[in-house]
Amino acid sequence: MIGYLATYRQILAVIPVSLTEFNMGIGCGWLAPAIKKLLEDSSGEITANSDQASWIASLYDFGKMFGSILTMMILDIIGRSPMLRIGSFLIFLTWLIVIFTKSAPVLVFARFGYGIAVGICDVVCAIYLGENCTPKIRGISCCVSVFCFFFAVLLAFALGTYLPYSVTSIVSAAISFICLLSSVLLVESPQFLTLRGKFDKAEKNLMWLRGTTSKNSQVDIRQEYEAIKSNIEFEKQKKKSYYETFAKSSTNLKSLVIVLVISLSQPACGSASIFSYISIMFPTSEFVSSNEFTVWFGTIQLISATVCVLVIEKFKRRSIALLSNLVFLLCHSGIAFFYYANENTSAKYDSWMMFILIGIYSIFNVAMDSVFYLVRSELFPQSIKPFGCGVSIIAESILDFATVKVFLMVAEKYGMYVNFVIYAIFSFLTFLFCYFALPETRGKSLVYIQRELDKKI
Repeated sequence: MIGYLATYRQILAVIPVSLTEFNMGIGCGWLAPAIKKLLEDSSGEITANSDQASWIASLYDFGKMFGSILTMMILDIIGRSPMLRIGSFLIFLTWLIVIFTKSAPVLVFARFGYGIAVGICDVVCAIYLGENCTPKIRGISCCVSVFCFFFAVLLAFALGTYLPYSVTSIVSAAISFICLLSSVLLVESPQFLTLRGKFDKAEKNLMWLRGTTSKNSQVDIRQEYEAIKSNIEFEKQKKKSYYETFAKSSTNLKSLVIVLVISLSQPACGSASIFSYISIMFPTSEFVSSNEFTVWFGTIQLISATVCVLVIEKFKRRSIALLSNLVFLLCHSGIAFFYYANENTSAKYDSWMMFILIGIYSIFNVAMDSVFYLVRSELFPQSIKPFGCGVSIIAESILDFATVKVFLMVAEKYGMYVNFVIYAIFSFLTFLFCYFALPETRGKSLVYIQRELDKKI
């Protein structure tokens, strides 16, 4: 009974995080069909040239960087729950701007603000789940959040494809408001409360999350809490200047390097660019429009996210990362070949062949996205958790911004295939890094993971 109660309460605490991911996914999925309408519908409610469209697509990542910087500076002061509420409110606010503006430059500003909000939520969600969930359901909880993100992306693809621009914006704002209301269910993590010296509240929250109903289970929870408290006290002693934090702790440095490389591998392997420009990457065929291709792309991602929820605790994180990057290498190589043949030879290949390869890539990209989510929540010691998560999101955002901004420029100047040749190279390099450096964390407590990292140095 206690196990079921603990699972129920942790699920209840995770619901607002999943809806926050849904909130972020609506905004991310809105982009691809919106960009197509802005560029191609000259009689539409709002139009943009290619330069403005590239800024609308890419400046979101620049805002995400600022949101991450802000979060890593104040997260351990304000707390996980308040920061998530702030991020959710900012997302809703940016939708109001989108609804009422008819200007492309203002839309650029709105996407920048949306990026700030996502930067806040992206850093906090992984930390919140890692601290509040037991190892038994931590992986599943993270994958459910990823599932909600991609479900929202598919919904946004469909709304953007089949509804007018203004209606899509209003529906998105309404969904965002509902997600914002769910933040009342957030439960502050015991780790943060302990860090701020609120020991009684921290122990009370931990007992609630673990479903404590008997004296024997209370003894077990107190032992878990004492381990958390001891680890935080140890980490607080290590937390001085950033230089000392990393120069005097190989564990801190190692965890930061691993998460940084994994985070940078996402855009380097094409995730942000494909996601942003999927609606214009495939020409309309006699059977299906490019926007309908986008909906199919979103459907494939959602199916993959569903599978991840079911199998994430059955396979090692490291194995998933290795297989995913090997698939990326093969898919990007094939896509580069087809684009090169279509652009530079008399041989012509149907866009369906490229879509199948992109579809296979998207399946494993969702799996890799889940691994990235998990390593952020699991690898960082308490003393550098906000800083480490913030830096990893900042680094990812900068490279996202760069790859999205130059994608069309590279395609126009050198050919679309060059983008995918670059992605294939980085997929191979990421495979090598995961093989030699990525540790296994499945089924292990956060304290135990840190002890293992210490031993391996």
